[in-house]
Amino acid sequence: MHLRRFSMLTLAGIALCVASCGGQAKIENTTPQVALTEVSGKLTVNGKPTAGVQVTGSPVNTEIGGGMVGRGETDGEGNFTLVSLDAKKGLPAGDYVLTFTFGTYSMVQRKIVDDKFNGAYTDFNLNSGKPEFKFLVTQGQSTTIPPVDLQMEETAAPN
Repeated sequence: MHLRRFSMLTLAGIALCVASCGGQAKIENTTPQVALTEVSGKLTVNGKPTAGVQVTGSPVNTEIGGGMVGRGETDGEGNFTLVSLDAKKGLPAGDYVLTFTFGTYSMVQRKIVDDKFNGAYTDFNLNSGKPEFKFLVTQGQSTTIPPVDLQMEETAAPN
């Protein structure tokens, strides 16, 4: 008899807990909000506007905006706008360096597999000896990166 009463009380307690916890849990976003500034530019390859070049803006100091990276792709006129990973236009204020790839993205390998630049513009290590494309983002001021002309072997260059 006591066992049956104990079981009933236990079930009633569990039911009460489930009923009272049934509401939506509110999860607060504890990530600090960072002001973003729009960043755009124009890119040519061998002097010609080229569509499909992937452009990445990476902070020189990874403490800027939590190391937020901006990515974009050139259109037919060579224009691009950098968008942060959460699909917001722009980047936090700070010093950045651009890297470029031009090829097909492999979902399996999670990278560009046939970079027509042969990796010439992919290393953003400022001591790599490769060309550096630095720019400064100032909070509250739209940033237009000076035009960039990349060089590529004519056999791989776009028409």
